[in-house]
Amino acid sequence: MADVTITKAAVGVFNCQQTKPKSGRSYMADQPLEECWVDGGLQARLLVPAACVLAFYCIGFPVLILVIYCWNSKKIAADQMLRARGTGNSRATNPNYLFRKSVGKLYLMFKPQYYYWIQPVLARKFLLIGISAFLRDNPSMQMAISLVIIFLSFEYDSFERQDSLIFDVSVTLVNAVPSC
Repeated sequence: MADVTITKAAVGVFNCQQTKPKSGRSYMADQPLEECWVDGGLQARLLVPAACVLAFYCIGFPVLILVIYCWNSKKIAADQMLRARGTGNSRATNPNYLFRKSVGKLYLMFKPQYYYWIQPVLARKFLLIGISAFLRDNPSMQMAISLVIIFLSFEYDSFERQDSLIFDVSVTLVNAVPSC
């Protein structure tokens, strides 16, 4: 859950709010005593690090995972099939054992055809964090958009049934079928 905290902190640097009544000045939502867009202020000092965290961690990490998945989709499929048979837990039984050890936790909880499902999960988290940060002044809109995102992702998730419980049932069925 560190990704949620880090992303929220990085997005919070860019979240400035007007005073009520409006005075022409804006203040950081996370640090209400710090004025935004002031040279030498806290926000000015945090802009570059926050932009780097957003670029490399919040956006770069999911893109890196996508690239790894695209380049190694055959390795992932072979590894998932070995796991479905209950093998591949050593270098002797799995030619992709090192790959499984390095990035396997990102796809092993999903069925083989949905190995990429961590991407929508990360996107959903990023959207919910952005909505909570930038719609802080309008809680009704924040709740409505958040509920739409959660509902749509729940519906798609339920429709596709890519979760690990379904995969565990298919692993059991594969193991129950006698081999020729």
